[in-house]
Amino acid sequence: MARRTKEDADATRNNLLDAAELVFYEKGVARA
Repeated sequence: MARRTKEDADATRNNLLDAAELVFYEKGVARA
């Protein structure tokens, strides 16, 4: 398994959070 830097981990985490925000914004938290 390739070793990941902290920067890579932070970027992935930020991308996941951004995607989650979009889903919540479009569908509403209750229906997500």
